[in-house]
Amino acid sequence: NPNGSHAQGDLFYRLFLETVLCENEKIQRFQNERSLDYYLKKEQYISSTKETGRIDIFIKSQNSANRFAIFIENKWGSGDSCVDQVYKYYWYLTKILGYTNENLLVFYLTKYGGDPELIEKDEFKIFIK
Repeated sequence: NPNGSHAQGDLFYRLFLETVLCENEKIQRFQNERSLDYYLKKEQYISSTKETGRIDIFIKSQNSANRFAIFIENKWGSGDSCVDQVYKYYWYLTKILGYTNENLLVFYLTKYGGDPELIEKDEFKIFIK
């Protein structure tokens, strides 16, 4: 949390981006100048007529001039809970909230670096490649 009592602002977030994204241009696309411009939520609930679920960690920009979102799904000790579990979050964020492949990052964390197991949607297969 960039607004946490650690008084480091978004330092940890910036270090995270530098670790997982190699391109400076992409890193800058997912950063704001002010640490107050980030929204962080553990277990973000999504709900629409088509999809429901809980994203493990959700980060988004609150700066309307630099719109982006990141979601992290933790599968450290378990597999997908349903077919296309991660896709339904991707679908919700792109189709309902209007994020694009350019301003959305998806991280799927597993013990051994595997991809989601139960993917049926070709659109999402292309995105995760």
